[in-house]
Amino acid sequence: MLLLLTLLLSYTGYSREGRTVYRHYCMDCHGESGGGDGFNAYNLDPRPRSFADSTFQAQHSDSDLVAAIRSGGALHRHGTLGPDTV
Repeated sequence: MLLLLTLLLSYTGYSREGRTVYRHYCMDCHGESGGGDGFNAYNLDPRPRSFADSTFQAQHSDSDLVAAIRSGGALHRHGTLGPDTV
């Protein structure tokens, strides 16, 4: 399973809720399977990360990855996902 999606699901405790949150906030840019190839990805600079990038994941702690999920990464500055969601 993709690490970031797994983190999202494990922090919410409910896979159905995690899937809903991912589809609402992440899928448009990161794609259905987390490959960084969502329909809006091609309009973004920098492009969304692929959650399958094990090299990137190995270079960051779980807390770094959770922080990126909460803030939405480089482009999403709204901080839409709070501690009770992630």
